[in-house]
Amino acid sequence: MQKTKTVLSAIAALMLTGSTVAATPPPVKPLYGNINPFYGNIGAYWGNINPFWGDIGAFWGNINPFWGDIGAFWGNINPFYGDIGAFYGNINPFAGDVKAHYGNIGAFWGNISPFWTDINAAWGTVAPNDAAGLAAVSGKLSDMVARSKAFWGAAVEARTGKSFEDAFMTPLLAKFGLDLANPASLAGKTAAQRWEFMITWYDQLMEFSGMDHVDHWMKTINWTPAITEQQGEGKDAIIGLIDFTIAGDADVKSKLSYFNGVSTFTNGHGAGVASLIVAAHDGRGVMGIAPNASVVAYNPFDATGTTSFADIKNGIVALNANNAGIINMSLGVTGWTLHPDWKGVFSDPQVAASYRNTVYVIAAGNDGSSQSTNIAWDWANDPALIVVGSVGPDGTISNFSNRPGTACLLDAKAKCNKDAQLMNRFMVAPGELILVSDDHGGVTRQSGTSLAAPLVSGTIALLLDRWPWLADYPKATVEILLRSAKDLGAKGVDPVYGWGLLDVAAAQSVLDFSKLKFYEVSDLLAPTNLLGFSAKSAGKVRSDGIKTSWEASGAYFIVFEDADKTERDFAIPLSSRLYGQKVAGSGELFQQFIYDRLVEWIKGGKQGSCTLGLLCMTDGVATLAFADSSVTLPAFDGLNLSFGYTSRQDDLFAEPASEMMLRLGDAEGTFALNAGYGRGAAVLGFQGSFSVSSDYAADGGVNPLLGFAQGGAYAGANITVGAGFSLSAGMTAAGGPLVLDDVYGRISSSPVDIDFDAYDAEAFTFAASYQAGADVTLHVAYTQLDEKNGVLGVRAMQDDFTASTITDGMTIGGDLHLGGGFTLGLSATVGKTRTSSNDLAVADAIESTAFEAALAKRGVFGENDFARITFSQPLHVEAGTMAYSQVGVVNRLTGELGVITQTFDIASAERRFQGELLYATPFLEGRGEIGAFAKAALVDDGMRQTVEDYSGGMTLRFSF
Repeated sequence: MQKTKTVLSAIAALMLTGSTVAATPPPVKPLYGNINPFYGNIGAYWGNINPFWGDIGAFWGNINPFWGDIGAFWGNINPFYGDIGAFYGNINPFAGDVKAHYGNIGAFWGNISPFWTDINAAWGTVAPNDAAGLAAVSGKLSDMVARSKAFWGAAVEARTGKSFEDAFMTPLLAKFGLDLANPASLAGKTAAQRWEFMITWYDQLMEFSGMDHVDHWMKTINWTPAITEQQGEGKDAIIGLIDFTIAGDADVKSKLSYFNGVSTFTNGHGAGVASLIVAAHDGRGVMGIAPNASVVAYNPFDATGTTSFADIKNGIVALNANNAGIINMSLGVTGWTLHPDWKGVFSDPQVAASYRNTVYVIAAGNDGSSQSTNIAWDWANDPALIVVGSVGPDGTISNFSNRPGTACLLDAKAKCNKDAQLMNRFMVAPGELILVSDDHGGVTRQSGTSLAAPLVSGTIALLLDRWPWLADYPKATVEILLRSAKDLGAKGVDPVYGWGLLDVAAAQSVLDFSKLKFYEVSDLLAPTNLLGFSAKSAGKVRSDGIKTSWEASGAYFIVFEDADKTERDFAIPLSSRLYGQKVAGSGELFQQFIYDRLVEWIKGGKQGSCTLGLLCMTDGVATLAFADSSVTLPAFDGLNLSFGYTSRQDDLFAEPASEMMLRLGDAEGTFALNAGYGRGAAVLGFQGSFSVSSDYAADGGVNPLLGFAQGGAYAGANITVGAGFSLSAGMTAAGGPLVLDDVYGRISSSPVDIDFDAYDAEAFTFAASYQAGADVTLHVAYTQLDEKNGVLGVRAMQDDFTASTITDGMTIGGDLHLGGGFTLGLSATVGKTRTSSNDLAVADAIESTAFEAALAKRGVFGENDFARITFSQPLHVEAGTMAYSQVGVVNRLTGELGVITQTFDIASAERRFQGELLYATPFLEGRGEIGAFAKAALVDDGMRQTVEDYSGGMTLRFSF
């Protein structure tokens, strides 16, 4: 039986003549608008074409008002070009003089844009018989030409070998019927024609810029060339294209690895669609989303421009046989968003045999209609399908775009099941005035859902390049695209926008950071929930308590996210040093945009620690601290026994933390035993100028190694062994209710409930002091910090650290009595860290430093009050390299997991400094003490100094 063919409503640069009309099935057409209504004798044009196209006249009737409003449309685009320099700052291949030149181009267009508006205003108001007015407009246009020649003339001549007039100006003016020497040629031009002339002037001049064109759709769908570069540029993806033959675009044709079809008939539609997917980033013309993808193409249209669903089915079979992972079909039937005959295509055994590894992208149509008619669907042969509508630059649905409406894909019993509505397979992308290849080596602007669909297909190509195994899970790919879309219109999936607007960066990123997982090296099959792990990544593995004492400047984390029946891996860089580099073992580039999205998701705020005071103010927030009491028992056998108790609350919402201390010593102070629970570092450390607990805290400058291992039980002893010479030794352990704000202050306001393992650390110290005369005391101490699950106070949130991390530290210091009640104290610590761990190991020893200087005065306003000012550098990593083993994808074709080991430098370029002012005075005859303090931190990154946080408050102590 002879195959029934239909008229193709070809909305492209070349319109057909003649027709073949069939009653059924309805017309199948490419869904592609154009700017032909601007050209030539528009009345004669429509007079000839309307009888041929029949029902398409209604389509043009709907789309014409869009062109009439093109002035406002250009107004929406223009602000994007104002930020064009920043956009191009992300494009690595274009550097040096080219980038500088582009900055000048931006200034040129910034100056000429208001000039255009002025021309259009004058041109639009002049009467056709107003010779003087037309002459004035002609003069303004001549001025615009002169400005353009001054800026672009040399570039045009260098490219073409002709003058600016011969190569550019004269042909373009002639195209629009304009002759500046004859002002009467300007008469009668519509607003649409005037604005099209201006846009074409811009587009054609930009061909000589030496840069690829930036277009409005790029900002709308959150795409930059940097994303394409980081995702692999589509080099591992094969895109199927069922469309007109690509004839004159050498760049796009070079990407074709297979072509077949009913004929070689062409009209530019196929090249325009393909250019949005695979056009090279070569400094000229259109930029495709996946420029290195391969294209396999099939033309279902014969020499008369007609086709049928049978021809489309044959094309799908041919492209599937050539391994197409995506098939883009920018064609459809007038009046339908998804025609019922698509069921027959996808139910065909030859198509059904291969659609399980193919995603189908279909343009929605250009009738401006919403589908209400349900479709009988073959759910046993249900393809991975996305239908794409069009929006403008502001994200509003195009007036010509078809919509999913309330139509449903019915099951065999004619029932509409949950999530079976067409809107659940629908999304939108820009389709208005899109710059595309004209298939003759140049560019043109077209409109239609035909141009929205390839933006989705190009995005899928990036997914298949980064995660090639997704080709075997096409429904996972569809899920990723739809779930990552930006919600538009009514909340949730709706009958106008479906899932919403294509978001390229979101599709290539984590969909839900709270549901990430990672695999432990010891058990590839045992995923561990990653709540909190992401937050650590966002904080660049910095401990706020250490105040950026170490930075993972070459580290990254590999995490996984489920997608349907498979998963995706993400290599999240923790340092800008990794941007543009490849992930070890995979060959893929690090995804900087994922890190940026993760930081945006966490939105952790700064918090200062408040470890002293009854009422603290931290960045303007009031918090509670602690009250203190102690008792000294009567002496027996020459010894005094003292007992102290402290209850502190470091912020208004934290649970109170209790601390206890027991001291047994002689009255002369030559011997003492100390034991307790809580912050014992100050008890075990130097006395004199450095006897305040904050000196030894994780962010203190006096032997912070002791500060890391406090909070639990501690014990120590000191004894005087000779004239002015004393020895001390002690041990302390971390434990109890950890004050996590001290270490993770920046992320503690994250919306994630972080489940930390208890930090497990112990420290031993041995010290010697020598009093050299009445005014000088010298101190030296050796400290060993043994961390079971951390490095220099940074906790492992899971079992990343499976063995001890050992840090050996040496501290030297002293006190100098200056007279008048003043004392100067100095202290400096040097540490070296080593470890032997299954997962995380120190490759090169970590070297760290800390110091503090204190000036104290006894008797400021009275005999016994006390004031002290300190300046310190908390622990800072000067050098060190770590090696971390984690599970990642080692075979990117199959998604096979294996162990990947990375090494990274953790030395920090930032150096943190801290200042503190403390005042205390006794009351109740010495049985109580009230005080106040203020504290601030300064970060120096080598270029500037920034105040990072501050705190202040009051202290209150009682003795009885």
